[in-house]
Amino acid sequence: MNSFETFEPVRFDRSLTRETLDSLMTMLPAESRLSPEILSSWLTEDLYGAGATGGLLLDSEGRFMESSPGVEAHAIGFISDEQLMQIFQQRFANTPTRAEMSLLKSLLANRTLREISAETGATYETRRTQAKALLTKSGLSRQSELLTIMSALAATNISARRKDTADAGRIADETTGRLFGDAGRLHNLTMSSGRKLFVMDVGPSGGRPIIVMHSTFLPFYPMPDQVESFDRLNVRILMPLKPGYLGTPVHAGDGLDNMETFARDVADFAKTFNLSEAPVISHTIGVFAALKLMAHSPRHSKVVLFSPTYISKPHEQVPGFMSEAIRLAGKSSKAMIGALGLLVRMMSLVDAFRGSFRKIYAGSPPDLAILNSQDRVVREVIRTATQSLPGLANDHALMQADWIPLIPDDAVNIKIVFGAHDPHCDYRSALSRIENAFVRYEVVEDFGQISAIFEPEFTTLQTLSR
Repeated sequence: MNSFETFEPVRFDRSLTRETLDSLMTMLPAESRLSPEILSSWLTEDLYGAGATGGLLLDSEGRFMESSPGVEAHAIGFISDEQLMQIFQQRFANTPTRAEMSLLKSLLANRTLREISAETGATYETRRTQAKALLTKSGLSRQSELLTIMSALAATNISARRKDTADAGRIADETTGRLFGDAGRLHNLTMSSGRKLFVMDVGPSGGRPIIVMHSTFLPFYPMPDQVESFDRLNVRILMPLKPGYLGTPVHAGDGLDNMETFARDVADFAKTFNLSEAPVISHTIGVFAALKLMAHSPRHSKVVLFSPTYISKPHEQVPGFMSEAIRLAGKSSKAMIGALGLLVRMMSLVDAFRGSFRKIYAGSPPDLAILNSQDRVVREVIRTATQSLPGLANDHALMQADWIPLIPDDAVNIKIVFGAHDPHCDYRSALSRIENAFVRYEVVEDFGQISAIFEPEFTTLQTLSR
């Protein structure tokens, strides 16, 4: 049985990374370049892991929890360490140390000094000294008063940012209108979790619904010039926007935790609108969202995974610059968003954008043919990417994850459609590891990674057939 070779968690070579960034900068017009100081700031310790922050989660009962894998999906809000620090500074005009802020977070999560000492290995006296320092910097005399004030300010901060989702919906709404006109609609929903979910709705309103988990660089489907195909097929596409795309809110947690939270909300959406048996399709990296959805909404009539991303041998399957980007995303989403911002500047030069993607799809004639013939799509990819950096960073982190363990053991409704030329799916290795005998698959010749997105009839027939 073939193994899944992960991206090595090695420390980044900052000099090499700086050379790469400098090289990218030379491809940009002078007025679009970033200063050497900004580039250097991306390579500091804070961006590369040592300063990684966890923040606090707020649950539906108003309790704070320290952020950790597995609890994000139950939270209704998140506040980062940086935001907590800003709140303290603005309220008390003083700056706590990192150790003092770590203690304050634990106290806000309703843990005692003795519990914190036991868990961290620091002495009780050390923690008590840090607590006194926090009181001194706040100008307060009682710990309970400090925690009451900080809890209220943190909750207010979360609430204010949740209200800002209306503006996030504006970007997605404008994109839907621009791409699809009267054939497209955007639903701005508040789920039972209290989180927002934005769903693109394209095609005849009375058509047969299909739920779509979208890919990385194409957070819209169908292609604008293919809408008539779905009218003819009487199919209605419902595409929930993944967190961080087109200005939508980003959930706390890493790539998989983010998809878990998203999948819970999509399952809630499916149940609320009587879509629990509607077929589901995914494109490329959307495979994680589709399989996570099955854990919470298992009755869908069919789940078709088109060209699922499966990079089992990164050194063979992706160019060096992309491999480094994926590793960077797994190490620090903040650094990845910064690097993607630079790449988006480069992408605004369409020829440079096409050049980088020709390297990615060098061994896939079907993908190259699409890339060379779809001028409008290329420009829309660039435009939506500039508004989706957090989502792109999260998806890049997912590219080093493994979706095969997410396949339910008893699922009988899954079909996988592999592209014979797909550079980002080692389908032979993937098939050797799938143990569920009920999973059906098909390897399609003259089919690449993005082919399914441009063949609506094929995609629909695969989804609606028995």
